[in-house]
Amino acid sequence: MRLKFLLSVLMAAILVGCDKENAPSPDTSVKDFDFTFRYDAPLTTINQFELLLTQKDGEVLLDTLLSTGTQHALTAKTNDPKLNLTLVTPDAANRNMYSITTYNQVNPDKWHIVAGFTTEVNEPTLAAEIRYTNIPYDAKAFFSSKQSNWTGLSWPNPTDNYLIANYNRLLPTDLAYILLPTHGKYMFTEASSDLMSVDFSNANTSTKLKYNRPANITKFRTFLHGYSKAGDYTHTQPLFNSDYMSSEAYDLQYPSTVIEEFELNVYYTDADGYQHRYNHIGSAVPQIMPFSEKSNFKVAKSDFSDFQVSFTDNLPSLYFSRWALATADVNANWYIYSSPEEVSYNPKRILEELKPKLLAGKSVAGFKLSSVQTIKAPNYTYQSYCDYYGSPEARAKKTMKETQQIGKSF
Repeated sequence: MRLKFLLSVLMAAILVGCDKENAPSPDTSVKDFDFTFRYDAPLTTINQFELLLTQKDGEVLLDTLLSTGTQHALTAKTNDPKLNLTLVTPDAANRNMYSITTYNQVNPDKWHIVAGFTTEVNEPTLAAEIRYTNIPYDAKAFFSSKQSNWTGLSWPNPTDNYLIANYNRLLPTDLAYILLPTHGKYMFTEASSDLMSVDFSNANTSTKLKYNRPANITKFRTFLHGYSKAGDYTHTQPLFNSDYMSSEAYDLQYPSTVIEEFELNVYYTDADGYQHRYNHIGSAVPQIMPFSEKSNFKVAKSDFSDFQVSFTDNLPSLYFSRWALATADVNANWYIYSSPEEVSYNPKRILEELKPKLLAGKSVAGFKLSSVQTIKAPNYTYQSYCDYYGSPEARAKKTMKETQQIGKSF
């Protein structure tokens, strides 16, 4: 029995050895990373930018000068699933001015970055006038249309209940909006001619809203815009601006008719000096907002060679640091985007390893931390946020409906 047992063990060892000898060798070859990328500069005079792709260890895989406004098919050899992408853009009007943007640990495939992106479409306008009759005097009267970049309001005589609004009318038909916050009244008018007379007697009553604010905050400001057709963001109509209509009694006044979608922006500064911004897009104005009393991050080290940040449990989708340099031969801003999982890096070493062609021969050792900002978008990760930012189609549809941004300047 003992002999049989020893023989069986020996045979098993031989079989295992044979399996190891016949096992396929691991694939150690470096694979191709193929991706497409496009960058549209903010100015048509900027026709070239530099793209650099690096591994996490700093090895430069790709450094090339590319034309703006063109989709490029690019290839790099690497097995890293995520890479660091850096763009260097010169200012054509000033040889010493540069914009630098780095995205740490991303997959940039199919990105189309449009600098200064906007959903607004400029269409022909013509100077026009609306004369409101039977309207009570209100020094805080607020007027807007769908594309007016100039408005003049005048009361010929405050006791005559008569108001003249001069503006640039969108052709062929515009939508005029007037709010009297002191009286809590508003009116929409379809404007199809250059001179109109409108009776304000049938104005609607506005909705007033007061938010539950965090303690010890300052500089609380609200801005509300509207879209008369949900999903169409080509013309944004201002509805409320607390800079002109501030009141202790309310934070917002808004209409309950005509507008199908609202876009709300709220700003304030907390007791520690951090700036907060909340953006919300929806069919209704939110009655409750997820305001934070404190920041969700703190910068532990702000040296150009040693940057460190920590986060609370209220983790953002991503954050970025902004570094500024102003010398005799270089004036630059450098934005570094990262996942909250990456809490430290050495910007100086990153730039030394990159060695951008467009900055060759220039001293770039004096960057100083200018600001840090976190961005939290529900259901968005760092990668999916960057994919959204790199998709003009998604941004045109404003598919990201809510963001919380917290920042601090240094």
